[in-house]
Parts: sequence; structure tokens; C-alpha cells
Amino acid sequence: MVHKSAFPFGIGTHNDYMHKKVVEKIRDPEFSFQLPPLSNESWKTICEDKQESERLEFVGDALMSDFVAQELYRIYNDVSPHFYTNTRSVLTANSTFAHLMHKVAFHNLNDPVKPAGDAFETIIAAFYKECGHDAFHGWIKQFFRPLIYVVGLAYRNYRNGHLQRRKINHINSGLVRVLDRARTQHFHRKHLSVCKPVVIPPLSRVVHPALQRLVWVGTMIDLTIDSDWEDVDDSEDDGIQEIPSDLFYRTKIALATSSVKVDGPPTALSSHTQQLLRTISHSLPPFSPPISAPNLLVIPSTPKPASRDRDTDIQQLAAHLQRTPMLGTSANPITLD
Repeated sequence: MVHKSAFPFGIGTHNDYMHKKVVEKIRDPEFSFQLPPLSNESWKTICEDKQESERLEFVGDALMSDFVAQELYRIYNDVSPHFYTNTRSVLTANSTFAHLMHKVAFHNLNDPVKPAGDAFETIIAAFYKECGHDAFHGWIKQFFRPLIYVVGLAYRNYRNGHLQRRKINHINSGLVRVLDRARTQHFHRKHLSVCKPVVIPPLSRVVHPALQRLVWVGTMIDLTIDSDWEDVDDSEDDGIQEIPSDLFYRTKIALATSSVKVDGPPTALSSHTQQLLRTISHSLPPFSPPISAPNLLVIPSTPKPASRDRDTDIQQLAAHLQRTPMLGTSANPITLD
């Protein structure tokens, strides 16, 4: 099992992505790697002199950091300092040196990477001390430049993919917000649908005062057959017959129990008077009398040509009106033709 220190960067981070690409390149069979050649004296110093070995380790760490920084600066001239910092930290990490040591069978990945990284830096410093600057740069360019190209490409790929993922996440977040809003609205509708219905009592029926006057007081009924202008010109008619209202309603009750019918064949009344009674009976709706009512007024309208039976007809009409279901007041009299 690979030790956790072999991949020290956080999973899913930019540095972790670049480090894994570098490890893939190191494990690639086409990638060849060899440690720099050292003399027996150098190996003896490394293995037996612990203090010198630690000093060489410090120099080796500085040499690798310096060379990688110079190569990155020389190869990539259109990047930000963030690129230099991240790529250098990946290329000079102890885990990267440990994978190189594992490539040449000097390290087991089941073990921590710190000893392998320190040994690699010590060997690099010993080679630089023994062979000089040019030899060191020649060796480092041969084996580390491919890793520099890999890490630069990985950085750009991750950045482009990260931007694309950010766009997708932005779109998805917008869709999530829309769906959440729709779910919330659906929940509210569903919640309201299961509530008990609210019963609102109907409003009381309000009758306009003018209509109340028509219903309770009564209206003027013009039973004339002539035009209205004839009624206007009639100013000398004094043939008004007054009937008490209590007598009118008593005769109305008697009429309901009587066998006499208004629309029957005429007896002593003239055909003209009988027609008036028939019209009144069919035109007025049933009406309940109020507690107290004024006297009933019957006003004949425009006078007809003189007739010798006029007075007799009016008296008989007044008698029969006592049995007729209709109502009139002094303010709203019933006008008969």
C-alpha cells in the first residue's frame, strides 16, 4: 500500500493534479532516469559522515529549487507568479524525489518519503561539489526538463478545466435555485390545498332606498289607454273616491273566500269597468299589508266622453275595488282610466 506521504497535496487541488501528472510521467516506461555518477569517496562521505551529509542535504535542496526556478523562468515567460510558485513546489517536493528514487529501486513507496527526499538532495549536492556547475546543469536538464514541461501543461489544463467547471457549476447553481424556488412554490400550493376551506358567510341583501319605497309603499299604476299628455292636461277632474285602507284589506280577505270572480261575466258593471278590474287583478303581484297604511286613493284619469251611466259606474267600481288586491296611497295613488 502506498504511503500517504507519497501524495501530500490535497485531493482535487491544483497542486495535487500537477503532482499526479508528474508521477505518471515518472512511472512511464519511456521516461528514463539515472542518479548522477559519484566517486567512492563521495559515497563514503555521504554514508559515514552524518554532519557532512546534513550540510550537503541543505545545499542540494537549494540547488534544486534554484535550478527549477531558473528553468521555469526561461521556458514560461507569459505566466503569473502563482504559476512559478505552484510548479516549483511540486517539482521540488520530497514526494517527487521519492518517486524518482523509487524509479531506480532505492525507495519503497510503502515507507515515508522524507528519508528518500533527503537522500536525493544529498546526492545532488555531492555531485555538484565533485563535478561542478556545468556537469550539474547538464544532468539536471537531461532528466528534469521533461518533468518541467509536464507540470506546465498540467497547470494550464487544470486551469482551463477549472474555469469550465466553474461555468457549469454556475449554470447548475442557477438551475438549482430555480428548482428550489419551484419546489417551494409547489409545497406552498400543496400546503394550502390541504387546509380546511374557509366558509365566508354571504353578505346581507341590501335593498336600495328607492327600491324599498317601491316595495313597501307602492307605486302609481297608470291604467289609462290614452297617451300621457292627456293625463297632464287633465286638471279639472275631481272624481276622486277615497277608500279606507282597513276596509280595503278586509274586503280583500273576504274576496279570497268568496265565490265571486272579477274576470267572470259582467253583471251590473259596464264592460269598460269590468275591463279595468280585470287589468288591475292581473297586473299587481300578491302583497302583504303593512301594520298600518294610509287610506286608499283611487283617481280616475282623463275623462271620457260624457255618459249617463258615469256616476253609477264609479260607485260600482269603488264597491268592487274593495275586493280587488291592489294598494295605493295619497303619495302614490292608483290611477284608473
